[in-house]
Amino acid sequence: MTKVAAQGVPGAYSEQAASRLFYEPYLEFMPQFEDVFRAVQNKTHAYGILPVENTIGGAVELVHSLLKDYNVKVKHEITIPIHHVLLAKENIAVECIRAVYSHEQALRQCSNFIAQNLAITPMEMANTAAAARYVSKSCSKDIAAIASRESAKLYGLTVIAGDIQNEKENFTKFICIEKGEF
Repeated sequence: MTKVAAQGVPGAYSEQAASRLFYEPYLEFMPQFEDVFRAVQNKTHAYGILPVENTIGGAVELVHSLLKDYNVKVKHEITIPIHHVLLAKENIAVECIRAVYSHEQALRQCSNFIAQNLAITPMEMANTAAAARYVSKSCSKDIAAIASRESAKLYGLTVIAGDIQNEKENFTKFICIEKGEF
């Protein structure tokens, strides 16, 4: 079984990328992108999965910067479709949502939806699935997360609005890194 590091928590889009690149990977989630780089460089994990670019949100600048700082190389690339949905603890009207949590890239990718719902305050989190987990554990009923349908299932949330990204054709390119040779 291949030991793979990814940023976030279960349900992250990185998990989808890893499952397409590896047959039954042993996936371990890390809090930050840099933790993934350290795990690969220090050889505690054979590979790391990281997002590098989205068709709506653009480059993931931190990942590009870290690629220059660590002794790793890109082994594979994979592009996956991204379908953001709005998730809440129960089926409530969008107008009742006061704050939406997600990764800064997802918030950017759904900026038109957020702008159309002026009462919603965007709140950045480390990852879309972490936002879903946060909402699922919160006592507040007027908050939501922007994440995947998989996260809804995993964290017991309800999809209250589907495909809310600015453009229907939304893709993220992920890279698989391994230890460099020098």
